[in-house]
Amino acid sequence: MVDKSYKESIPVDFDIDKEQLAPSKKPKKIDDGALDELADSIREHGNLILIEVYEKDGSYILITGERRLRAAQKAGVKKISTIIRRQS
Repeated sequence: MVDKSYKESIPVDFDIDKEQLAPSKKPKKIDDGALDELADSIREHGNLILIEVYEKDGSYILITGERRLRAAQKAGVKKISTIIRRQS
């Protein structure tokens, strides 16, 4: 079911080092082996599933994709495909 408060979205490539991304909740414990596998996949194929964020007070709050974001950082990727959800 789609959250109707986030009707509009804008796909962009985020510069991982420059954008302020904050987790929406307490960071998850992620298995290092699984993170390494995902980082290898992102290096080889790119980020196939976009992360989702919303903007609040000049920062971006992560909605989904914490594991993908961490793996992209570990893979040395500079940009990650992201959807910015707009509140209506």
